[in-house]
Amino acid sequence: MFEQVAAVGESRLAQAVAALAAVERRTGVRREATRLRLVASGGSPVAAAAGGAPAELRGPAGRDQTRPGQPHAGLPEGQWPVTPTLAKLLPERALIAGQVLAVQGSTSLLLSLLAAASTHGAWTCFVGAPRLGLLAASDAGLALERVTVVPEPGVSSATVVAALLDGIDLVVIGPRCPLLESDRRRLMARARERGALIAALGPWTGAHVTLVAERGTWTGVEAGGGWLRHRHLTVTRSGRGAAAWPQRFDIEVPVCQPPRPLTAPAATASREATPARLRLAS
Repeated sequence: MFEQVAAVGESRLAQAVAALAAVERRTGVRREATRLRLVASGGSPVAAAAGGAPAELRGPAGRDQTRPGQPHAGLPEGQWPVTPTLAKLLPERALIAGQVLAVQGSTSLLLSLLAAASTHGAWTCFVGAPRLGLLAASDAGLALERVTVVPEPGVSSATVVAALLDGIDLVVIGPRCPLLESDRRRLMARARERGALIAALGPWTGAHVTLVAERGTWTGVEAGGGWLRHRHLTVTRSGRGAAAWPQRFDIEVPVCQPPRPLTAPAATASREATPARLRLAS
């Protein structure tokens, strides 16, 4: 069992690193011949070609075989869980692979919507969002060992996002990621084909679900002597299908989750089951 868990984790890591390598190659940062190695502490390197996901992870048509993901937390295949207090904002009460979620007016709301999926194994990449802090992401509950960042994709934004959709589960597109409407339509089709979720920090024409945060108050600061813990928001939902009829919700966003316990692995098997933080070596 431990070997199976380790194999799944290793394959997803290889897939994510291959996507990042493809971004570097397509934007001219990394040459075609360069290969990346996944190096885990106490483990052997796992090679990933710079041209894309390893061949053993792709089907006959080039489609990734590890995505959409396996069922998570009792959900059907292709769905990722959401924090229970926020689930009512989404028609299916989960994040759906292949869809576009647009969030306006609250970065903390978007981070909280992604947190449960991240802790259940989803890889997340923030593209064109240089002001989004990783500390805020960690406080919201995201697992930073499965978070990557492309702060300034520049004029190659569409190419960068397309490459990331091949190997990353949740691709967050920020305001510094310029895209034409034609680019957005192509990226929506690619996300649907690859089983990835696009989460936009701002408006996105044709998004399956659009959440607009309007009024908000903070709790937890205690007259300057505490920590911001929750944000109360009024959110309007619109979109397509089940979300086509606009609805308003009053919600509480947990912006600072309790820290995850750190436990030292007691045996080799447990270390293999939960891969340690990885580093990239050229």
